[in-house]
Amino acid sequence: MTMDKLTLQVQRLREMVKGQLGGFSRWQLALLFGTPVTIGVVGFIYYKSRKHRKDNTAASAREKIPEPPLVDQAIEAKKHGNTLFKAGKYAEAIDCYTGAIALCPLDRPDELATFYQNRAAAHDQLSHHKQVLSDCTRALDLNPKYAKALSRRAKSAEHLGDLKLALEDLTFLCMLENFANEETVKFSERVLHQLGKQKAKIEMDSRKPTLPSKTFMSVFKEMFRNDPIFNIDVSNLNESSPFTEACKQFLGGKCENVIDLCNEELLLPESEYLTEALLLRGTAHFYMIAFEDAITDLDSLCAKPGIDTKVKANALIKKANCYGQRSLSQEAMDIYDEAVNVDPDNVDVYFHRGQQLMFEDRCEESIEDYQKCTEICPDFAHAYVYKCLAEHRTALLNNFAEEFENIVTHFGEVVNKFPNCIEAQLKFGQTLLGQSQPEEARKHFEKVLELDKNNAMATVYMGVLLLNYKPDFDQIRSYIEKAIEMDELYEYPYELLGSIEVHSVCLTNGISNQSEHRICVSREGSQRGQINSAVSNFQKAIQLARTEHEIAHLYTLMDATQAQVEVTRRLGINMSDAMASMPDTVAQ
Repeated sequence: MTMDKLTLQVQRLREMVKGQLGGFSRWQLALLFGTPVTIGVVGFIYYKSRKHRKDNTAASAREKIPEPPLVDQAIEAKKHGNTLFKAGKYAEAIDCYTGAIALCPLDRPDELATFYQNRAAAHDQLSHHKQVLSDCTRALDLNPKYAKALSRRAKSAEHLGDLKLALEDLTFLCMLENFANEETVKFSERVLHQLGKQKAKIEMDSRKPTLPSKTFMSVFKEMFRNDPIFNIDVSNLNESSPFTEACKQFLGGKCENVIDLCNEELLLPESEYLTEALLLRGTAHFYMIAFEDAITDLDSLCAKPGIDTKVKANALIKKANCYGQRSLSQEAMDIYDEAVNVDPDNVDVYFHRGQQLMFEDRCEESIEDYQKCTEICPDFAHAYVYKCLAEHRTALLNNFAEEFENIVTHFGEVVNKFPNCIEAQLKFGQTLLGQSQPEEARKHFEKVLELDKNNAMATVYMGVLLLNYKPDFDQIRSYIEKAIEMDELYEYPYELLGSIEVHSVCLTNGISNQSEHRICVSREGSQRGQINSAVSNFQKAIQLARTEHEIAHLYTLMDATQAQVEVTRRLGINMSDAMASMPDTVAQ
């Protein structure tokens, strides 16, 4: 043994003796330094007794029995540890694996990595997650492609709350397994979504008020039939009132000065618009994602004595929306139930409750609410549209493929009944696109642009359509950039742009399934070499997204991208080289 190797062995021993591994037994110390001793603990003899030295005048010399090589001793210690492990004696197995680690020469990295991984497995059985993570890290330092160590470290990292490390290990493991192990893929998806939800909550808690997109303002307005604000006739208002100016701006799609104008109105002692100004201010706060301020205004409104039922129901609907967009589903549902009690014939209550139910995949219940809407208000186009979407979602969740044709046929009848409803054309086009009917979908997106040439959503989807053919990424980008010009605060163009920059290969192949999308981000992302730009676009979309659910989704895209970049950094090679160098088999 060279002096350098001996020094390293001593350093390792000191580290272990200091308490990290609970100390060595006497036989382990003896073996490390070559001291002769009989080892009954492991059940075999490493060294036979020497004869006592005779004095200098004796003719006979003492007989020496050569020591077995250290690596053989280490392997035997590991084997005994495996026997103890199988017997459920995990603490004793840890001692044996510790001995194997101490004995193993440093120029045998594969064996040493196995010993660390085996000890991690024993710690895992005892839920010693910090020790598992430490031992797996040592194993991976020695063998970066050690699949068992990657998997085990990912599980312990998840237990310890280090979801970023877990995701990176699972991304690498998916690559090693060529994405053929469904359990690993599902595990990585779970961690990815956990991380997204965690980050989304932090993002929402720290979010400052921001202006809404014109796209959101337009769509949300159309989802009400009895809104006291949206139904105001500005021409009948007092021209000199700040509230009048606030209404003009708000109904014209501008939100910048609405809250300040409402504040002015609410300070006027003789104002005839105090109730309306409070409702408008609460609505504007909701639009600007200032949910706490919105709830304060809406609660104050609901507490007013003698308030009109339509006003109170509208306030409750918007309050429920505040909770729903924060993913506080039960709170939202309780408020919707209160709104039903306040105004049981208000179509808006059932429509928005149906939205929340469908978001929670309670589609059968949402269909009932949409059906109630059509009974109360037979010309409410959005109720028919979203009833079709809920039916389509139900078929997807239950894998009722045979029902899709009938649902699409019925949806088409709804669109024909309301040909000038932009939401009907958009949602039907998206449904057809999902059913692999891009040419039929195109007709409906084009119809939207006939009705509203500046519709950013339809413009984006005209670009999405191109993904179903041989993609021209420059042309796709032109549609996305045009949509951004139409509405720079609309988040979806930034999401799509980031996705294209990350996984153009996936888009070329027409992949749209969420799970396949996540996998392709890991496998193909760096091929276009625009990771930084993609992350920047995802971050922009996150800043503009309204709901916690949307933000979590966007974080999954960004985190998946960054995980695959980190994997290539750990390997010190680019992604294509990493994929090419993956072995068919990995360390056991």
